[in-house]
Amino acid sequence: MSALVQELSREARKLSPAERIRLVDEILSSLDQTDRSLDANWAAEVEDRIAAYRRGEIRAELHVRSSTRQTEVDIDMLGAY
Repeated sequence: MSALVQELSREARKLSPAERIRLVDEILSSLDQTDRSLDANWAAEVEDRIAAYRRGEIRAELHVRSSTRQTEVDIDMLGAY
């Protein structure tokens, strides 16, 4: 742990429980920010895979898992036949 993190931890412990909760919430919220370039890269990857599927270059495999609570369906895009 860096000296800065240790100092921040010591200072945070001086806060009231409610203030610490708010601080934790702020820190966690800062980690949830969307990376637009990452989203764009994934969107391009999905489009590429769909196009390859439509051209017959890859195949899709359906996986269904069911329980009393929920059903999950996955479609795996697999490489060439």
